Amino acid sequence: MRQQHVESNREQIAQENHLGIYMRDAQGSARPTGFQITIFLIFALVFAFGALIFLMTTVSVLRIQNWYLAAVGLVGTLVCGYFAYTSFRSILRRKYSLYLYQRGFIFQERSLLTVFRWDDISAILHTEKLDNLGHTNHVFAFQRKDGKQLMIDNTFADVLEIGEQVQRAVNKALIPEALAQFKAGKELPFNGLSVSQAGLKKGEEVLPWDEADVEIFSEVTISKKGEKRSWYQMPLQKFANVPVLIALIRYVRKGQEDWGTHLTDEVYSDFDVI
Repeated sequence: MRQQHVESNREQIAQENHLGIYMRDAQGSARPTGFQITIFLIFALVFAFGALIFLMTTVSVLRIQNWYLAAVGLVGTLVCGYFAYTSFRSILRRKYSLYLYQRGFIFQERSLLTVFRWDDISAILHTEKLDNLGHTNHVFAFQRKDGKQLMIDNTFADVLEIGEQVQRAVNKALIPEALAQFKAGKELPFNGLSVSQAGLKKGEEVLPWDEADVEIFSEVTISKKGEKRSWYQMPLQKFANVPVLIALIRYVRKGQEDWGTHLTDEVYSDFDVI
């Protein structure tokens, strides 16, 4: 009954937020936090200690007939065992679900449902890290315009497929909006960088478009023409909304064919900014 209630709520929320056609879902399980592991270990140790005390008390009962101590030891052991069991079960039962729709997705943690519409997402970042076994861990971070954040990683078996699908959909919403704001003369913020028709702005310093050389490989690097020293530099995996920046560069470059810009084919194809 509870599962049916959650599914009914999810369908209602999808309709209220105009998410459109349901497409697919993905299941994930959260890694236990350090706090959860600590709580479990505390109760497990207390349970083991209580079991030892109960055993010693039982031996004592056989000698001095002290049934009161035996009862206290038994109750204490059972209570600690129960809390150790519930702590361990809560670690195992932390399951996540992501339901993908035509115009957004719903993220479910137990009975809590959170909506992310494509046009409500203001930033998206994809990072890759190698673990100790040499496996690649993909992390996709999303941020809504109201500041709400969400991350999905390899706890979802098909995180790369889901993440890239979401990324393409978000780009199709972000890029037209960014281009419209750019054409209207507004300033668009990125990671420590702002972009406008006047040029690229870092702090209070503005670098006009026709004086800028931009390279996007493993890093976003901006230099003043004729200078080797970087005017701005940021690792690609820390730079949110790279496809939006590329789209703006393409738009500006149409009227400035001699403007030095170097973008890898991988950047173009991976981010689908056409």
